[in-house]
Amino acid sequence: MAYGTYDNLRPDIINSLRLYADHGIETGGFLRACLENNFQEACARADEDNVKVLREIALYIHWEIPAPCHGSPQLVQDWLDSPGWKGKQKEWFNNSDLEVE
Repeated sequence: MAYGTYDNLRPDIINSLRLYADHGIETGGFLRACLENNFQEACARADEDNVKVLREIALYIHWEIPAPCHGSPQLVQDWLDSPGWKGKQKEWFNNSDLEVE
């Protein structure tokens, strides 16, 4: 369930975060700083649109992105070295009758 509507977030930001979470695809430096919980770096890298919505980005990451893939540089790197959320679901349910979409 979504925490909010995230109306102020640009579609490219949400798409980049979803590709990262779902498939382990690297984001740009700004979003990586956000994912690593390095908001000093995020503020330095943010463009004028994203600096205005840092709180909304933080809420999106907190509520919509799986906890194992954000919060520190090590968690982010570990996630990038893995197959992402969709890949992990396939691994976990590989021997079950459940299907992953």
